[in-house]
Amino acid sequence: MSSSQLIRVGLLGFGTVGKAVHQSLEENRDLIEARCGRTPVIAQIAVNDLSKDRGASVVTANKELVAKKLSRLTELAMARKADLRFEAAVGAGIPIIQPLMHELGGCRIKKMKGILNGTTNHILTEMRTRGVPFDEALEEAQMLGYAEADPTSDVDGFDALYKIIIAASLTSGTQIELDASPCSGIRDISLADINHEEGLGRRLKLIAEADLTGDAPSVTVGVQSLLHSHPLSQIEGTENALWIEADPLGEVTLSGPGAGGGATASAVLGDLVEVVRTIDQGCVSPPWPIAPSF
Repeated sequence: MSSSQLIRVGLLGFGTVGKAVHQSLEENRDLIEARCGRTPVIAQIAVNDLSKDRGASVVTANKELVAKKLSRLTELAMARKADLRFEAAVGAGIPIIQPLMHELGGCRIKKMKGILNGTTNHILTEMRTRGVPFDEALEEAQMLGYAEADPTSDVDGFDALYKIIIAASLTSGTQIELDASPCSGIRDISLADINHEEGLGRRLKLIAEADLTGDAPSVTVGVQSLLHSHPLSQIEGTENALWIEADPLGEVTLSGPGAGGGATASAVLGDLVEVVRTIDQGCVSPPWPIAPSF
C-alpha cells in the first residue's frame, strides 16, 4: 500500500468512545477503504495536548462544546477551509445532523421534539414497567453503565439540552444560548406521577423541544405527558428519537440507539468517511454559518 492511499487520523481522547472508535476503525478498515478509496490510520492518540491539531478537519462527539460554541467553531472551520462534523454529538448512532443539513436542507423546520438522553429514558421505563422508585432505578442504571457516578448532566436535563440546542442552532442558523433555555430533569418524578398519567392514557417522558416558528428560536427541556398515540411515547429503555415537523415534508421521526460506545463510534466513523471523501474531492463541508445569538 502506497503512502498516498493513507489518510492520517489523530484521535483526541481515549475513553469509552475513543476506544470504541479505535476498535471499529481497525475492524472496518477494509470496508472504509472500499467506500472512499483511502485507508485511515491512527497516526497519534492524544488525551490533553491539542496543540498539534490546528487547521485539521475535525470530527467530534463533544456535545457540550458544540452546543456552547457552534457559531465560533463554524466560523473557524470556514476560515481555515476545514471540515467540521459532529453527527455523534446528537443521538449517537441515529442519523440526525446529516438529515437536517442535507435531506431536509430545503425544508423549513418548524418544530422538533425528542427523547435525547438514554439514561433518563431508561430510568423512566424501569419505574413504569417494574414499579421501582427513582433512586433505585438510578442506582441500577449506574451499575449497568448507563449513568455516570455523578448523574447530574443526565437526570437534570443538561445532556438533552446540549443536543437539542445543537439541532436547533443548526437549523435556525442562530446560536442558541444555554442560559436562555429553560431546563429541568426527572428527579422529582414519582411512581404515583407515572401511574396517574398511565391511567389517563398518557406517558411521562423527558422531552427536549425546539420551536422555530417565532422571530427567535426557543428551546426547552422538561418532563412532558404524551398521549400513548404519540410516536415518542413508545420509545423505551436507552433508545433515543427525534420528531420533526417541517414544510413541505410534514412530520418524520428518527429513532434508534442513542447511547453507548458502539453507537457513538458508528457516527464518528461515518463522519470520518465523509471527511476523507471531501478531502479527495478538493472541498470541505462545514455546516452553514451560524450567527451569534440575538
